[in-house]
Amino acid sequence: MTDIDSYAKPGVRKKYSPVSAWFFPHPVAWIICTVLFFVEAVWIYWAGVDFILGSAWKLTLVVGFLIAAGALLAKANRDESAILVFSIAFIILFGKQMNVLNYLSLAIGMPWADAIFASADRALGFDWLALLALFNDSPRTAGWIYTVYNLLGTLMALTAVSLWVMGKFERLREYIFIFAVTGFVTIVIGALLPAGGTFFFYQPATEILANLPPEPGRFFLEHLVPVRNGELNIINMDQLAGLVTFPSFHTIMALAMTWAVRNTVVFWPFAAINLVLLIGTPVFGGHYLSDMLAGGVVFMFAAMLYYRLAGRTIGMQHIDRPFRLSS
Repeated sequence: MTDIDSYAKPGVRKKYSPVSAWFFPHPVAWIICTVLFFVEAVWIYWAGVDFILGSAWKLTLVVGFLIAAGALLAKANRDESAILVFSIAFIILFGKQMNVLNYLSLAIGMPWADAIFASADRALGFDWLALLALFNDSPRTAGWIYTVYNLLGTLMALTAVSLWVMGKFERLREYIFIFAVTGFVTIVIGALLPAGGTFFFYQPATEILANLPPEPGRFFLEHLVPVRNGELNIINMDQLAGLVTFPSFHTIMALAMTWAVRNTVVFWPFAAINLVLLIGTPVFGGHYLSDMLAGGVVFMFAAMLYYRLAGRTIGMQHIDRPFRLSS
C-alpha cells in the first residue's frame, strides 16, 4: 500500500497515481513535455522565428542521458536513484521549455499592464520608490539581499536534493508539480498582462540608484520590450531571460520551497533564506507588490490542485516511500 493509498480521504477517487520511480514525477508530466515540444516547434515555424540552439545542445545531451539513465535505474529496481535522476531531468527540460514559451507568448503583444499594477500598489499603500531609496541608503545590507535573490536556481535545486536525501519522495513530487503548474500559469498570465516592471514604469532618478547594482530589476527589458512590440526574430537558447513580471515567479518559488520542506529539520534555514529572497524581490526583481500577492495566489492554487488530484488534504502525514508502477 502506498502513501496515498494509506492516507487518502475516504470516498475520494484517487486520480493521481502513487509515487513511482518510473518517469518520476509522473508519466503524464513527461507526456506534457513531449506535446509542448511539438507545440513550440510548430509555433516557432509558424511565427517565422529563427531558433538558435547554441551551446544548449550540451544541456540537451545531458537531459537525454538523464532520462535514459533514469529508465535503466528504474528497471533495475534502484528506485531512489531513478527518482533523483528523473527529477533533475524534468526540472531542466520543463524550465527551458517555459523559457521558450515565455518569448513566444509575449510576442502576442497585449497592452502594457504596468499602470494597473502601480494603481493597485497605491491602493494598498505600498511606496516602491521609498523602498528603493531605503535599499540605496543601506548598500551593505542591500548587497547581501541581492546575493540571496540571485540564488533562486541554486535554492530550487537544493530543495529538491534535500527532499530526496530525506526520503521525502511524495513531497518531492508535490514540489515538482507546483513548480510545473505555477511555471505554466505564470507564462499564460504574463502574456495576457505584460508589464515592464517598476523600473520601467517609474523611471527612478539616478540618485536613488547610485549604491545599487546596475542590472537588477531591468536587465530583462532589452529582451522584453522588442518581444512585446512584435520584433521577435530570434530565440537564442544561450540568451534567454525570464520576462514575466506579473505574477512574481520568485515569490512563487520562495513559498513553494518553504512549503516543500515543512516539518523537516531544514525548514527554518529555508524559511529564513526565502524570507530574505522575498524582501529583495520588489527591488532586485523590479516587481510591484501586486506581482508578489498574485504570486502567492498562484502558489496556493497549485498546492490545492495537487492535493485535489492526489485525494489528499493539506498537511496530511505520509510515509514518503517510492513505489514502482508494477508493484
